[in-house]
Amino acid sequence: SYMLVNSSQYGAGQRAQLMLRPLSENDTHCVQFSYFLYSRDGHSPGGLNVYVRVNGGSRGNAVWNV
Repeated sequence: SYMLVNSSQYGAGQRAQLMLRPLSENDTHCVQFSYFLYSRDGHSPGGLNVYVRVNGGSRGNAVWNV
């Protein structure tokens, strides 16, 4: 499966959240993604943070950011 988000029409400071379906607990999983960060002014494209939430916890663990 795949997801694509185009946030070019949104203003600075807005956030998006993508969620995958729950994965089975006893399997090994690999999530691959590509990203492109761009800003109109060429200097401040914002950030991308990836979190993993385990066992339905209330807060995800940060696993990657740029």
